Amino acid sequence: MVSSPAALALSDPVIVSFITSHARVADLPSLCLITKSFHSSATRRLYHSLVLANSSAALLACETLARTPALATHVRGLVLGPGPPRMWQALQPALEALPRLDALAIDARGMRLSWVLPLAPSFRLRDLRLCFPLEAQAAAFVRTQTALRTLLVAHTTAEVADPDPIPEPDTMDLPFLSTVECPLRLAHALVRSPLTHLQVLGDSGADARATGRDAHLLRLIPRLACAHKTLRSLSLYDVPEALTVDVVALAAQHCPQLRYLGVLPLPAGPRTAVHEALIRFEALLMLEFELGTWMPLPTGALQRILVTELHTFCPSLRTVSLWLSSRRFVWRHNTDTDVWEGQVDQRGLSGWKSV
Repeated sequence: MVSSPAALALSDPVIVSFITSHARVADLPSLCLITKSFHSSATRRLYHSLVLANSSAALLACETLARTPALATHVRGLVLGPGPPRMWQALQPALEALPRLDALAIDARGMRLSWVLPLAPSFRLRDLRLCFPLEAQAAAFVRTQTALRTLLVAHTTAEVADPDPIPEPDTMDLPFLSTVECPLRLAHALVRSPLTHLQVLGDSGADARATGRDAHLLRLIPRLACAHKTLRSLSLYDVPEALTVDVVALAAQHCPQLRYLGVLPLPAGPRTAVHEALIRFEALLMLEFELGTWMPLPTGALQRILVTELHTFCPSLRTVSLWLSSRRFVWRHNTDTDVWEGQVDQRGLSGWKSV
């Protein structure tokens, strides 16, 4: 029997790969039913990146991966949302079965899940995002991920008290880590990495003075001098207004190459000390200040005066963002007209990753 041109085409791996790479993911199972030629290529794409927001689907996927090495080897990215204890129990053996995983995101706020992370993983992640407390076992896991480029640990000490000590700062040797969003104490452990963007999360609801956070924050900035050749962006949350001058001065002294600094509460009173610190920055392009405590809140005209004032002492500035409560006003310098032009940012997102 002579095969049809279509059948001959579907026997060509190049054509099959082209079709599966351009088909919708939802259509891939149907393609596999048409001919076995699609099975291998479609399976690779189906399992390449798993986003498992549904806990039932996540449970089934984890159980399947744990007992099917041939499928587990295709998984490069894994994203899981909140789920019941049974799902997390299934995740533990699944992670141990994923040799090529390079991106992992787990959202389990309010739960202690360090135990699901393998102590001797076979994979090396490039991107890790954890929304649960970084206890000792999780910190040990992070230390094994020497290929990390991006790290997010989105929890604060106020959410879940953590009795387990984090390892000493000099034990975190992550030679490729560049973008980090994490609590203050973990930031101390990562200062030897070639960081380009660092956002230090606040202790929401915690008494920072009682926990000594203010002192730890001021000690962090000089330690960032280790990354002085690479650090472009420094974003700090929950900085008391009384520390703003110290933070800006320390940043100017130890990280004068910064392109971005924020989000700091700007005093409504005399700002001479802030101006003196701004003069020392060499390449600062963007500042973000919080003005939520100003009474009355500054209008557009007063905002332009303030932005022009900051630009006078830091001529390299091109963007200044002013936060009034949850509203973000972005002012950009038009170099052709030498005029600052403002607008409301509807997204309400910090600009720390934009430089």
